[in-house]
Amino acid sequence: MRPDEGGGSGHYTYPGDDPSAVAGLVSTLQTQTKAAESVSERLSGALPQLRSAWAQGNAGDTAYDHAGRVRTFLADLPPGLGSAAAALDSYRADLTRARTTITDLNHAYAVLAPAERRVAAFGDWIEPREEVAYDRAHSDYLAARSQVGYGSVADIDTAYRAVVGRVRGARDECAAVLAGLARQQALPGGRAGLSRLGGELPGMLTKEEMLRRAGFSSMPTSAADVKRFWDSLSPSERQSLLAAEPKLWGNTNGVPVIDRDWANQTVLDSDLARYRQYFIDRGVTPPDSIDDFDNLTIEERRRLGLDNHGYYIDLDTAADELMEQYKDALKTKATLSMGHGTPPTFLMAYDATLYHGEGRAAIAFGNPDTATNIAVCVPGLESRVSKMDQIGGDAYALYRESLAADPTHQTAVIAWQGYDAPEFSNVMFQDHADAGARLLAADVAALGVTHGAGSPNVTVVAHSYGSTTAGLALQRYGLADSVNQVVLIGSPGVGGEAHSVTDLHLRDDQLYVGSASRDVVTTTYGQLGSDPSYDSFGGTRFKAENVNRDFGFPWQFDDHSRYYDDGTHSESLYAMADIVTGQGDQLDDHGMVAEGRRTDTITTYRGSYSIDVDPENSRTPTAGHQH
Repeated sequence: MRPDEGGGSGHYTYPGDDPSAVAGLVSTLQTQTKAAESVSERLSGALPQLRSAWAQGNAGDTAYDHAGRVRTFLADLPPGLGSAAAALDSYRADLTRARTTITDLNHAYAVLAPAERRVAAFGDWIEPREEVAYDRAHSDYLAARSQVGYGSVADIDTAYRAVVGRVRGARDECAAVLAGLARQQALPGGRAGLSRLGGELPGMLTKEEMLRRAGFSSMPTSAADVKRFWDSLSPSERQSLLAAEPKLWGNTNGVPVIDRDWANQTVLDSDLARYRQYFIDRGVTPPDSIDDFDNLTIEERRRLGLDNHGYYIDLDTAADELMEQYKDALKTKATLSMGHGTPPTFLMAYDATLYHGEGRAAIAFGNPDTATNIAVCVPGLESRVSKMDQIGGDAYALYRESLAADPTHQTAVIAWQGYDAPEFSNVMFQDHADAGARLLAADVAALGVTHGAGSPNVTVVAHSYGSTTAGLALQRYGLADSVNQVVLIGSPGVGGEAHSVTDLHLRDDQLYVGSASRDVVTTTYGQLGSDPSYDSFGGTRFKAENVNRDFGFPWQFDDHSRYYDDGTHSESLYAMADIVTGQGDQLDDHGMVAEGRRTDTITTYRGSYSIDVDPENSRTPTAGHQH
């Protein structure tokens, strides 16, 4: 989101090249232009003397012809050099203006962000005792907005993004002029000759040339090698690659988060424009939200290939997938605005075309490359990018509670919709979990590669079928090597052949389990491997009951989706925030440790039999768990 290129002080950094360096290159090109003009004039004056002085014959003719070609070359050179100098000078001016604007944006952020954070800290529900403090904070927030001229930090982010976009556009135009000059071989030695004029020129090397220079014969596959390649590039070269192939670099592990975010948001904005044009071309107003899809008229549905009920006539059409992709893009855009810029959000992965339009995306609340604590939230059954607001809402709730649990360290929470989650029809099979496990392990491992300093405290928080995915990632794909702890909530089973925490390659103090006693998935449908909430499995079970559970039923569907609810409704969010911030050893002190499920033997006059017992079922849930 904020390309850390070129320095600058404050929240937003300067993009692109150093204006003074570009100015130096302009000066060099101008000097070379004048030199070429001077030599051309002198050579033109010398040609008649050369013809008259050289003896007639092949040697003389050859010399005269060669000199003529040199004169023509030199005569054609100044216009090309002049165009390049003008393009570079325009680029320099754009860079200078951008820096001035970004300085102003940093001032606006410094004024508005603290005021916005103070208001956001009150949450959605204001207690009566907090009303005076909230009114004061809200008044300060309104005053800050009036002072800086922006409605929110998100608006400042948008303005910054526009500035950097203009800089990159100017750089691309400049690079095109320089590339054209090189193709025309305006200087002896082509690119090498241009480089000798003033050092590196933006966009002059291809990706393949950059790879070879860094010692790679092809695109690197490991995150560590990608990081090594990326570190070998100049800011201009990185920008060139991001502009040329944003989908590639936005979804490549090893590329820093700020660069991935820029690339992915570029793709997202392009996708939205393309989807909207699809509607416009068919005379239909483009929807601004997913709800608008349900409000299409019969005629509009017909134009888009839908029947009167809003379903596609042919479910295997390209239009079907395009509509799903449009929904993906809308929900992704909305989720990025969640929290109104506090914390800053980063689009770490985005591809709406995958999985028949269900897509792949990952949104981080806070910067994982700088955060001390990182949590990766893995969703379960029927999760898809078009539900990113729900997935992101859970991640954002965990971020806020974690920030309250540890305000002295940066925390980043990632909403990871990075795999093809199953539908109800195939939820009892583990193939989707296995495919997702490989992707999850790779993405989590990459967090340590791009992290700026030291080793972050990494937690995977996996819900429902996502816990099966995480379980297989631990068993088969080395996830245990990349995490400090794992949280499994609402788990239908850890998958594979694991029967204990050691089978997950974890210690018992690294595995935490939240399982509501009346969660229908954990009590009824737990057929995807061992239940990690049993005391025999190992690990630590924490309290996760729904405060409003209905004691009249042995199980409830709602309890399966309440694990991220705030402390007025659920117990688990408080416990998960402690774990994410590396304070899992305090769960017992905070009264958040729960007894595991167990199997008891009952003996009667008819004989003995076993029953499953959950001590949490008879305990009265408690509210008010907030840091």
